[in-house]
Amino acid sequence: MKEELIRQVETAKNFLRTMQASTEEVLRRQITDQVDQAYALSSALYDREQGRLGEGEVKRLVIEALRPIRFFNGKGYYFVDDMDGNCLLLPINPNLEGTSLLNNRDDAGTYIMRSLISAANNPSGEGFSRYRWYAPGSGKKMLEKIAYVRKFEPYNWLIGTGQYISDVDQVLQAEARNRLRGLRFGPHAKGYFVIYGPGEKVLVSPSRQESEDHLIDELPSDGRAVAHTIFDQGQKGDGFVRYDWAIDGGTSNKSTKLVYVSKVPDWDWVISAGLYLDDLAATIASRRAALDESIRNKVLVTVLAALTGIVISLAIGWKFSHISHRMVESFHSNIAHKNQELEAKTRTLEQSNADLEQFAYVASHDLQTPLRNIVRFAQLLERRYKGRIDSDADAFIGFIVDGGKHMTQLISDLLEFSRVSRQSAPLTPISATEAITQALKNLELEIAKSEAEVNVDDLPLVMADQTYLVSLFQNLVGNGIKYGAADRKPVISVSAMRVSSGRWRFAVTDNGIGIEPQYQEKVFEIFQRLDPTSRREGTGIGLTLCRRIVHRFGGAIWLESIPGEGTTLFFTLQDGSAAA
Repeated sequence: MKEELIRQVETAKNFLRTMQASTEEVLRRQITDQVDQAYALSSALYDREQGRLGEGEVKRLVIEALRPIRFFNGKGYYFVDDMDGNCLLLPINPNLEGTSLLNNRDDAGTYIMRSLISAANNPSGEGFSRYRWYAPGSGKKMLEKIAYVRKFEPYNWLIGTGQYISDVDQVLQAEARNRLRGLRFGPHAKGYFVIYGPGEKVLVSPSRQESEDHLIDELPSDGRAVAHTIFDQGQKGDGFVRYDWAIDGGTSNKSTKLVYVSKVPDWDWVISAGLYLDDLAATIASRRAALDESIRNKVLVTVLAALTGIVISLAIGWKFSHISHRMVESFHSNIAHKNQELEAKTRTLEQSNADLEQFAYVASHDLQTPLRNIVRFAQLLERRYKGRIDSDADAFIGFIVDGGKHMTQLISDLLEFSRVSRQSAPLTPISATEAITQALKNLELEIAKSEAEVNVDDLPLVMADQTYLVSLFQNLVGNGIKYGAADRKPVISVSAMRVSSGRWRFAVTDNGIGIEPQYQEKVFEIFQRLDPTSRREGTGIGLTLCRRIVHRFGGAIWLESIPGEGTTLFFTLQDGSAAA
């Protein structure tokens, strides 16, 4: 019984440790999401208003847009500082705006503003900072806080927010209490957990839930005495206690209970699990009777087995061949049945995929007309009323027009994506040289504008569809131009190498900005852009479309990249010379 109680408590403590370990991860994810939203809003306002309004007016527009925003149950807010340590936005204390906070320190001596500036000066322009600050309702007591900041390059600002670790702890503690309150174990599921928190506060008490969130000294006398027994043992260390307690939490029909108590240090909790000794005695008696019955049955079975074994052994010889034959037949029958089931599931899956593609095509196609109307009327508003209401209205109308145009491009790309499988012609021998030539002709304007240099080796015949092979090359070369480095003109090379008698490996290499290792798989996902706030055109479907085209042709696609130096996109296609 003691081993069972220890096991239950240790299992619960492992669960609590997992919850505690996730505190900082949850916090960092929450504040990162909030700052990313603020950064996107600030970038949108800047892109829209720069050149139209004065710099000071644009700065004021960004600051005032962020000022009223609240989150984390009203406790969260955005702050903005410049990289010299001057406070530009602090909604909870506007009096500090315009002053330098460079030398502000917490009660541990950490320079708060300097640590935020250091985080924003990371090569990625973002980072976390840990310090202590006054929490609402805590008086003059400082609590540990984690902040996340991003550098806003146009004005050399840092935009950020923070959250107190204790706030996330409270949410996770409430979830843990709810989970443990409902757990039961032991004979007849009468075992449960009781938990006390800091200051002798009752956190979990399944038999008397009305006592939860009260102090031990506020409980009725019988409950107070038991609670002190458990809590005091927890302060001393892990151990067992005994006391009398009613199963229903009442004051009558009490039975002796054995309880194991342990401490949860990080949250300063005392957790206990108990079972009734009466249940243990009944369980032991029941198990002993079952064991006696089992022994008697086993003796009887042994005798019968010995008598029948002789008869069975005589029959096994002539029966074996018959049984073996039936087993083989059954095995083959099962295989045939499983094959039929697999074929049916395959047909169902293929139909499901076809239905999904048809849905995506129809939905995208039917969305085009109403979206065109939205963009058309928004542009009409812009032409007729620009400058006649106020600057905010002009900005909002501009957002509608730009968003509508972007959505139109998204829908167009989604239609193109769905057509790859729905409308592709049968694969035939196609000249890759002719396909790249057509692709470069389609990109003449982009190549001339960027002064790009494109080098193409001799390319083979491959099994493909002419239209989509052109699209494949156009997307890959276009990406090499679009994501070129600012300090050099784009240089792109296209080559092919035979890797087997029936397959070619193509390589499209550029000298652009490259891709960080952690994003090299993500770029193939639909509508994924590594920097959604980038001013480069596009919807993030290009490489997804390339992967779908290559898979349609029976090949594979992957990339290798060195950040800051360039990227090589590899893909394989079947040789087409034998079928020509």
